[in-house]
Amino acid sequence: MFALGTGLPLGLLLLLFARLGRGQALKGMRHLGSALLRGAGGVFVVLGILDTVLYWNL
Repeated sequence: MFALGTGLPLGLLLLLFARLGRGQALKGMRHLGSALLRGAGGVFVVLGILDTVLYWNL
């Protein structure tokens, strides 16, 4: 299971490079990474507000 879990992302990355070409794949990953960072930031802001509200009983 561990080997499958660590090897699967690498296999998907190699498949992506093979199908799209290196430049196009990197551009797509940059776009996806940016969206994931914004989404994670939003989740952390919401969790911080929720934690503050629950802690201070507002």
